[in-house]
Amino acid sequence: MSFGTAKCFSKKFSELRCSRTFIICTVTIAVFVDMFLYSLIIPILPTLLTDRAQVTASKVQVALAGLLAAYNLAIVICAPVSGYFADKWSNRKMPLLGGLFALAGATVLFTLSKNLGLLYLARILQGASASIVWVVGLALLVDATSSEGIGSAMGWVSVGLSLGDTCGPLISGVVYERAGHYTAFSVAFAVITVDIILRCLLLEPQSQHVSTLKEVQPGQDSAPQSIEFYVLEGRSSRIAEGMPQLIDSQSGLEHQQEKDVPPGSFNIFKLLRYPDMLCSLWCIFMITVVLTGLEAVSGLHYFPTNSVAGTS
Repeated sequence: MSFGTAKCFSKKFSELRCSRTFIICTVTIAVFVDMFLYSLIIPILPTLLTDRAQVTASKVQVALAGLLAAYNLAIVICAPVSGYFADKWSNRKMPLLGGLFALAGATVLFTLSKNLGLLYLARILQGASASIVWVVGLALLVDATSSEGIGSAMGWVSVGLSLGDTCGPLISGVVYERAGHYTAFSVAFAVITVDIILRCLLLEPQSQHVSTLKEVQPGQDSAPQSIEFYVLEGRSSRIAEGMPQLIDSQSGLEHQQEKDVPPGSFNIFKLLRYPDMLCSLWCIFMITVVLTGLEAVSGLHYFPTNSVAGTS
């Protein structure tokens, strides 16, 4: 292979690594792996608690609920922090890799630990990793996708979410029953390896988000702009692109009265003033309540009745 051919191949490969398609694929796989590993543990957690962590039968239900609560509490704490630093840092790739290594560490703890405290630590690491994937990963997706293509990109992410949530318990239950504990978790390490390769290959595009934060026009205050600044800036760009605008009788995040709001560190909380955001948060809250409520008890209904007291 000549030097010119190698240089051309390297250029094409670099273009592929920072292309919109590759970024969507990487974020989709990241979401798939996150949901796959989250749901993989659900069917085998009761057995894991009794056989390895030596939790008594009467306390299995409490331990299950506590592990689920620890995961969600880690997300509640880490998600706003991840969002804050995702806006401050220009590099999306390193937080994504850090979250993946936290997920790998959690999987190692699940595989080897024989202590309930270490299982709690594993679940907390898993929740912290999930918050990074969802916050930083979706921010990277927005950086790489135009306003016209964001719906299509989110559709692929939803496919990854659904597949991970479906394949995780199905595969782990079958493999755990037929091949045992370590074989079931070897599947988890296999998908983590694929995710590591994709995230390492990822090259970030030159994001408008980064240039907006870094560039300050002459005579302009260098302090961070308010949420309204970015909302109105997005509205102006849509007008320039000739996209249809909302009329006065319609709602929407971009169709709001201009207000001068002092800039602050956590401008994200100012989004809570918008009905669209509150409605979305309420829907997510209700979905999470239903799913986690079912996950806390579903495993016990298929657990041997002589192993868990009070289970029918």
